[in-house]
Amino acid sequence: MVLINRDYRLLWAGQLVSQIGDFAFSTTLALWIGTVVLADRSYAPAAVSALVVVVAVGTLLVGPRPGCSSTGGTTGGRCWAPTSRGPCSLAY
Repeated sequence: MVLINRDYRLLWAGQLVSQIGDFAFSTTLALWIGTVVLADRSYAPAAVSALVVVVAVGTLLVGPRPGCSSTGGTTGGRCWAPTSRGPCSLAY
């Protein structure tokens, strides 16, 4: 079984803690903006929605792409998506 490997278990545990923290931060930020910063404003729901969209777009632009490796793998540091002709991320 894969979870017998200690390093793999630590990786999973770290990722779990990171995702829980990201969720808690995003939720707290949205609630804070909607209830404290923009209290009694008619555009508060639109501002919270814009916050959610900005976080999602930022995650998609900066996050790693499938098939890419930060170590370079066999491509010498370049990432190429199997179905496209260009790099799959500007970050690599």
